[in-house]
Amino acid sequence: MKLFTNRKLLCILCAAALVLGCGYAQAASDPTEDAGTYLERYKLLTSHVGDGGMGVQTLLDKWEKAAPGDVNMMVGRFNWCIAKSTRDTLIKKPHKNYLGLKPLLSLKDSTGVVWYYFNEPLYDDDLFAQGLKWIEKAIAAAPDALEYQVAKGVVLSSYEKGNPDMALSYVQQIIDSRFKTGAAWTYNGAALTPEDFDAVVQDFCVTYYRTATEATYEAFRILSEKMLKYEKGNVLFLDNLGSYWLVVKKNYSKAKKYYSQALKAKPDDATAKTNMEILHKMEAAGKANRK
Repeated sequence: MKLFTNRKLLCILCAAALVLGCGYAQAASDPTEDAGTYLERYKLLTSHVGDGGMGVQTLLDKWEKAAPGDVNMMVGRFNWCIAKSTRDTLIKKPHKNYLGLKPLLSLKDSTGVVWYYFNEPLYDDDLFAQGLKWIEKAIAAAPDALEYQVAKGVVLSSYEKGNPDMALSYVQQIIDSRFKTGAAWTYNGAALTPEDFDAVVQDFCVTYYRTATEATYEAFRILSEKMLKYEKGNVLFLDNLGSYWLVVKKNYSKAKKYYSQALKAKPDDATAKTNMEILHKMEAAGKANRK
């Protein structure tokens, strides 16, 4: 079923490690003269060895001593912890769909049953917790930079997989903060527009929809309803709820209700038009079968 998504800002269908651009120059205290040099060395090194590669921790240790309040250093620490905490595990399942992951391969056993193999990221809890502390330090040092809040939500979602309890609560806090405080947030240094913020939330919604567990479907619904609480008539999230009731709950009358609202707000909305046509065909087929 078609689900509208705006990938303008980011894709949060994350793998185990999150790579941030480290482009935010603000620090909690004035950085030393060497801070910019450390950032350039960090970018160069990680471009060759990755966020958790050889020599990165040593460089971060020196950077922290030189500029303990540098937000970029905090993000580098976060990246290192997440990268080092992650290991990939091959999981065998009897079906193609597993937590929104694509199967690496499929093999048929001696009885003729096809098994699908998935590369699932698992985390070391201690290192993951350390990573969260570093990104929280970055958030505290630069509270108006939304990318750090998004990074925390992303890794929580990846860590919790099919049961996004902490992640869902945190993303809801981001939404409430955005609309209740009216903060002038930025994203990678650029002013954040309402459309940009919608896109950020929608990326979380799409991740939960594609993960396709009972809990993530509910997270998809909850975030969409919360956005509509603040932005009544937002077509993006009306379409989400239409898809929730159509695909997940198979409550076609409720699905039509949300798609109708979307079309009222935006008559040429492709998602609502396509899915309303599907609903009309289903209704016609049902009437024909009853005759």
